[in-house]
Amino acid sequence: MNREESLAIVAKVNDTYNTIAPHFSLTRYKLWGDFDYFKPYINSGQEILDAGCGNGRLIEFFSSLHVQYTGFDSSSELIAQAEQKAKT
Repeated sequence: MNREESLAIVAKVNDTYNTIAPHFSLTRYKLWGDFDYFKPYINSGQEILDAGCGNGRLIEFFSSLHVQYTGFDSSSELIAQAEQKAKT
């Protein structure tokens, strides 16, 4: 696969997630219980980088642990939803 083909695939994935963002968020709003497994390994004040943060469903989880949470995603629509969650 060449660079142009790779970029075309990435663009298609971004377009798809931007299109399905509202429905995607309706199905990705609750935390899985498995996230509690990580709590003992996270210390207050740590910096957490979430690659592919989607709609930001982990914002509340990490804010309750008093860490510096930063998420990024290639979908501008999902990032807009994450930004709304961050404001609440």
